[in-house]
Amino acid sequence: FLHWNGTIWRRVTGPGEDGQALTGVAVTSRANAWAVGSYQAPSLSLRTLVLHWNGHAWKKVASPDPVPGNDVLLGVAAISATDVWAVGYGLNTSTALSRTLILHWNGRAWTTIASPAVATLETQLAGVAVVSRSNAWAVGQHDDSSDFANPLILHWNGRSWARATVPGPGSNLEELFGVAATSVTSAWAVGVGPCVGGGADCPSHSLIMHWNGKTWAPVSSPSVASRSDQNSLTGIAATSGSNAWAVGSSYPAVEGAPVRALFLRWNGSGWKVQ
Repeated sequence: FLHWNGTIWRRVTGPGEDGQALTGVAVTSRANAWAVGSYQAPSLSLRTLVLHWNGHAWKKVASPDPVPGNDVLLGVAAISATDVWAVGYGLNTSTALSRTLILHWNGRAWTTIASPAVATLETQLAGVAVVSRSNAWAVGQHDDSSDFANPLILHWNGRSWARATVPGPGSNLEELFGVAATSVTSAWAVGVGPCVGGGADCPSHSLIMHWNGKTWAPVSSPSVASRSDQNSLTGIAATSGSNAWAVGSSYPAVEGAPVRALFLRWNGSGWKVQ
């Protein structure tokens, strides 16, 4: 746990033991923050992990594990102390099938919320963003019959989650890892793909999609030496229609090459490498 006090980052103590991993954090105030991830149960299966910051300390909060196998949370978003969403996936170890996992905090308890079924072997959600109680987005990926990844976007309308129409895949590998929304007419989703070539491990472009209030569409995004490098965006934050940041990594597609941080910024008219 690291905390920024306005001047420097400091390490903060919190509950932790072997087999735990945190993958997402959301903050609404000095006395309300959430962190999510997973921990290893005595049976060696993975269980959802949810921690809460009350202004003084981090404490573990009970969370559901609806899938008989492995349950993992990857992203969390909050707009108030009584409205928090966490997303990830559940892997049924007996069937080897994974499905989307969505949890909601109503101020009293975490509960499992039904999400649309996707008839594939592998399906997961990695990021979530909330605009209001009746508008939220979750992003991830699902495979197809050829076992290649495709982007997945879900929308919450205040009553239920439904799949959003996503532009057809441009290659055999496209995944979404992060999402940010500033209004009902502006949201961003970022990830990896499309590939340059035919293999599953081929060099890849960064992937950015934008919601304009009516449709999702790919947006031109810069990649570093995209015909020979792997480019991936794993997180995004936006404050307005003319200011957003996307972060990830790039590295040459050769063994032993260094991995370098990748920063992209949206200035209202285009994305540029920073």
